[in-house]
Amino acid sequence: MYLSKISLRRNILPSELFHDYLGKDIYKYHQLIWKLFNENNPDKKRDFLFRKEFDGEWPIFYTLSAIEPGNDNNCWEIKTKPYLPKINNGDFLYFKLRVNPRICSKNSAGKTVYYDIVQNERYKEKDYQKEKKTSRAELVQQMGTKWLTSRSEGNGFKIISVIVDKYEVNDFPKENEGKRITLSTIDYQGQLQVTDAESFLKVLFKGLGPAKGFGCGLMMVKH
Repeated sequence: MYLSKISLRRNILPSELFHDYLGKDIYKYHQLIWKLFNENNPDKKRDFLFRKEFDGEWPIFYTLSAIEPGNDNNCWEIKTKPYLPKINNGDFLYFKLRVNPRICSKNSAGKTVYYDIVQNERYKEKDYQKEKKTSRAELVQQMGTKWLTSRSEGNGFKIISVIVDKYEVNDFPKENEGKRITLSTIDYQGQLQVTDAESFLKVLFKGLGPAKGFGCGLMMVKH
């Protein structure tokens, strides 16, 4: 596996193209990163995770991939190194993680329906007509922590401390279908302890949760 830091070359990218890149939605960013790995093969399956961050207003991507990213058009600055983490049971690690925290249930027709955990809890409050509603910030912290904790034991780790940094709802068009996709994300940072190194390594290599094609699931860790 390879861990890469990828950014656009500021001294090469024309200013008009720079602003075009800044306007990309999550799906467009995924397409940009995909081009670095598909080797001109449109049928290739996704075998990488990525996370988008910003240096000021400039997008930076971190990727974990089975192959090294290419750079055919030379507008990218790419720093790549082999990713061979040494993980043992009992290790304490600091982590950063972005996820799409959803839950699913069956509707009256027996169809699987997916819900945003924060919005779902807000709807419950409305149904119960609580006199004092929980603030959105409190809901994000409570439900975000609950979602991550519930998935920790089966994935080889337990949460020692966690902060829910950010909750966002992204809305963008689904290409060639005339539909729109709504995708929520939560950012975490904190400390965990490894309880099952083999299971935890699978999380590092494969990601955690859904929507990995939209920049979710990559857990970045350090001792």
